Order: sequence, then C-alpha cells, then structure tokens
Amino acid sequence: MKRFWMCLIACLVAFPASGAAPAETGPERFVAVGDAAMERGARLSATDPAAARAAYVEASAAYESARRAGGVESSALYRAIGNAYLLSDDLGRAILNYRRAEELIPHDQRARASLAHARSLVQTSTPPDWTGRLARALLWWRGVVPRGVFWGVFVGTFALGWAIALSRVATPYRPPVLLAAGAWLVAAVAVGSLASERVILARAEQGVVVADGAVGRNGPSASVYAPTFDAPIRAGVEVRVLERRDGWVRAALATGAETWLRSDAVEMVWDPPDAAPPLTRPG
Repeated sequence: MKRFWMCLIACLVAFPASGAAPAETGPERFVAVGDAAMERGARLSATDPAAARAAYVEASAAYESARRAGGVESSALYRAIGNAYLLSDDLGRAILNYRRAEELIPHDQRARASLAHARSLVQTSTPPDWTGRLARALLWWRGVVPRGVFWGVFVGTFALGWAIALSRVATPYRPPVLLAAGAWLVAAVAVGSLASERVILARAEQGVVVADGAVGRNGPSASVYAPTFDAPIRAGVEVRVLERRDGWVRAALATGAETWLRSDAVEMVWDPPDAAPPLTRPG
C-alpha cells in the first residue's frame, strides 16, 4: 500500500510538469515577455530613454518569437510588434507590421490609425501615380466595410435572385424579372469588390524599406550603376518588388519610379507565393 501511494504522488508531481512544458516554449510565454518589456519601457521612458529603447527592442524580439512559435497570423499581434518597433525607433519594421495588421483586418481602426501615424513620420513625399490612385478608388470600402459583410451580401442576394427566378416558373406569382437581375447585380458587385482587392494586393510583392539610408541604383550593382535618386531612401518607404536578381530587387515606389535596392534593405509584407493576405484570418 505504501508503495502504491508513493507511485501516485510521483505521478501527480510528474504530470503537471509535463503539461507545463509546452507553455514554456509556446507563444503565450513570448507574449508575456513582450508585454513585460513594453511595461518596463514605458516606466523608463521619462528617466532613462536608452534603457527604455532597449526594453522595446526586447519586446519586439519577444513578439516576433511568439509569431514564429505560434504560426498564427493575428492583427492584434502584428499591432503589438509594430508598436514595439515604433518605440524602438525602427520605423521601417513598424510600418511593415502595421501593414500586415491592416491588411488582415482592414476595418481595424487601431491598426489604420497606427499605420497612418507611422507613415507621417517617414517625411518623404511619395504621391501615388495613376495606378495607385485607381487602386485606392476601387478599394474605397477597405477600412469601412468588413469583408464578412460583402460575403453575406453576396450569398443573400445571389440566393434571392434564384428564388425570384424559380418563383416565376414554379408558382402563379410572377415577380418582375428585373428584381432577380437586380439581386444578381448586387451579388456581382459584392464578390467583385472582394476579387478586386485580392487582385490589386497580389499584383506584385508588397514590401517596405527597412534599412534607413538605402541607396537606390539604376541596376543591380553598387560598383557599376549610379544612384537613381539624389538622396538615399528613408526606412518606411513602401514599394512593390518587381524583380529579384543576385541579392538585389527592382522596386517600384508609389510615384511609379523604379530603382534597384539590395534585397536585405527590403522586407516583404507577405512572403511569396502568398503576396496578398487571405480573405479571412484570425484577428
């Protein structure tokens, strides 16, 4: 009997330890470390800016570890990563992660506000070319209407159109055919809006310059080609990657101008082949 109770106690002690092991390496642990570092940075920001910045750097590393450990794409987590980078003066990676948060859930007003603030700090005027203005016009609804609403409208109006069409055949009541056509037209607009978002965001690899003072060149070589612009490109400038070659990328700025940048100076919003975010991801 004594031996039985000793084995039982040993099992009770062993099982919590084995169950707690995943939490030690899971994303929750890294998020907790990041949250603690952010709180420490906030406390030190007024008295010791250098120590505060070091805490924010620690927080960004912890949040990045949580993302990699969990394998979860979350708007809230990307906002946290962006905040940590912004407070540690890494403007390029702050914009990169705010972009990820905003593209996952376009109507997340906190992500949109954070992205707008970070963009204002870049202090580089890059008005969009006509293609950029057209894309903005087609995607006017992003940030206002959730994607789920469009899916609901599409399913509802598509089914309504068929119900009207069938009622004209199967019942004495013959509603106007224009009602079915109108319902299908609304369904087409709803699904077309979602499809246009997908096509526009995936038309090229979206990236952000993360190296401050990156020099754009007329070709993929620092020793052969002259700089494209009179001044270096600031971190946080958003680009579309059009081509990759021998450690260089050909990038298009919002103005439509093209230049070659070292590949390590640019990080992608979504890694290929997923150049655009899925239509639905957890927030």
